[in-house]
Amino acid sequence: MREYVTITKDPRTDLVLAIGGTDKAADILQRTDGFLSTAAGAYDGFPNGLPIEQQRLRTTTASHSLRAAGHSVHLDPALNTLSTPSGERDAALRYLAQLGERVAAAGSGSKVAGVLTRSPRRSPGCCPSPGKLSPRT
Repeated sequence: MREYVTITKDPRTDLVLAIGGTDKAADILQRTDGFLSTAAGAYDGFPNGLPIEQQRLRTTTASHSLRAAGHSVHLDPALNTLSTPSGERDAALRYLAQLGERVAAAGSGSKVAGVLTRSPRRSPGCCPSPGKLSPRT
């Protein structure tokens, strides 16, 4: 049976907490990711005032460390550096819906190809221009 750990931000205190798991999970959190033990069995993650990007980086790293050790982890999406913020996801979904409508209205194969090869308008929340993309190594 896998031990389950939840990493989230307490809305009342704004502290990052890791709840659940075993002593092994607590050791991983404390040694590798800077979590501090509390009496309640949760782990107060970071010093007050740590920037949100640092919180996100550390919690994402913690979740990967725990998974590598065999724990099942729920990481709050707001703390996950690999998740897409809702606003960006909503913009992408709107763009894809509009693209689908244009493809459906195009009719012929050459018109569909024209729709699919046209670059998206540069607007906030839309895809970056190809020149801004970094190549994968």
